[in-house]
Amino acid sequence: MKLLTNSRYYLLSYLGKYAMQKMNYQNILQAYKYIYSRISNAENEFYVPRKMLDFIKFDVLNDVFYRNNRTVIELIKYIYEGLEDVMNVNPQFKHQRAKSIFWMCPDEYSEIKEAAKYVDLARHDIENILKTKDNEKLKISLEHTKYTQASIYGRVCALEHYIDKINVIKSVNYYYEALSSSENTVELDALKEKKAEKHIYQDLISILNYLVHCDYKQEMEVSVSNLAKMINYKSVGD
Repeated sequence: MKLLTNSRYYLLSYLGKYAMQKMNYQNILQAYKYIYSRISNAENEFYVPRKMLDFIKFDVLNDVFYRNNRTVIELIKYIYEGLEDVMNVNPQFKHQRAKSIFWMCPDEYSEIKEAAKYVDLARHDIENILKTKDNEKLKISLEHTKYTQASIYGRVCALEHYIDKINVIKSVNYYYEALSSSENTVELDALKEKKAEKHIYQDLISILNYLVHCDYKQEMEVSVSNLAKMINYKSVGD
């Protein structure tokens, strides 16, 4: 039987059900390794990671194996770990890797610190590439990476209960930088309207509230109240 109408719905529904079983994870990973091998045979070595990224972006995988629960994030993490040896040279892969850890393990400190390491490397690598090559898509990717970096560092600070001054300062500066970008207006609007993921919104609000009473807020590059105004949060004084 050939399905035409709603065929995408049925295909994704089937893949979502297939991905529910951990016994199928290895088969799924092998499928992505097969895709990688086919791209490697057809493309110049320089373009392979870029082409592969179209298949393994976090949002793409989340769409392909969609379920109404968090099991798909565990699968995505499994896929990234399995492809890391061939894909880790690509800064955008590092970004996607950081996102997968962030979404899967938001309350596990060691994992979130690992996510911070990946997103820091991703940003560093992208910025280095842009020093020698002007690329609009990469510039956009950098701005999205900055938002991920801010969100991850906000989570780091929350899990540390704000005891690390350096991370707190980094976090606030990253938030301001990311939310000032025109590429992150959707994320900014979500925060303004309190429609962002609960822990992302709460982490930002909590760090702003903490900084009202701390004695080193003047050391930061940005005003705490200016950041609060960006998201229409009025309970913070400068």
